[in-house]
Amino acid sequence: MSLIDFIKQFGWNNIVKTIKDFILPITSLVFSTFAFYISYTDRKNKKFNLKLDFFAECEEWLIDRESDSKPDVYHQNKFRIIDSVLLTNNSSLPVTIIEFSISGIPDPLNAFTMIGDNYSVTVKSMYDELPHGIRAYSGKSLKKGTDLSKFPPLSLPITIPPYESKITTLVFRYDESLVEKNITINVLTSRGTAKFNRFVSSSQISQLDTDYAPPQLDEFD
Repeated sequence: MSLIDFIKQFGWNNIVKTIKDFILPITSLVFSTFAFYISYTDRKNKKFNLKLDFFAECEEWLIDRESDSKPDVYHQNKFRIIDSVLLTNNSSLPVTIIEFSISGIPDPLNAFTMIGDNYSVTVKSMYDELPHGIRAYSGKSLKKGTDLSKFPPLSLPITIPPYESKITTLVFRYDESLVEKNITINVLTSRGTAKFNRFVSSSQISQLDTDYAPPQLDEFD
């Protein structure tokens, strides 16, 4: 049967009615669904989505200090958390990192923070403490250190382009131990604040024996 015979048999009016009642609505639905998918995907890709990956477990250090300015100028803060991290912008829009902070800790990490070049903590002194205040020289000390030239801290603020990553080192300072506590690291950005949970699993206390004494608070009165 030819197309012309089919039209004659079925009737032109019936064909038009079938297209109007069934085919056009289905076509319209298909195109509407496709348009919604495109719009949804675009909104999803533009949504603020920052990821923070840590390279190691979180450990705090009561750092070695031999002067008011070494390893950094914040001699009033005993502890440091030094974390190398990977920041990833999983969005189709750029994001600017402005500041890092820990909830409950007053001092953030931002453009005004003066970070030292290297940090260390002596976990075993070269002197062994014996009874009655006697000290024996062992000649061996054990030290842990970090070289910030390997993963230097980013100069804040820093913009991360879409779907790109940056490696940086976070250096937080504070005065009361956070060992065995859950902390929240906040990342303040141009598109909002991202929060990441972290557990401080261990603490290293400096055993370095020096004559350094930090300034007393009344010296600044």
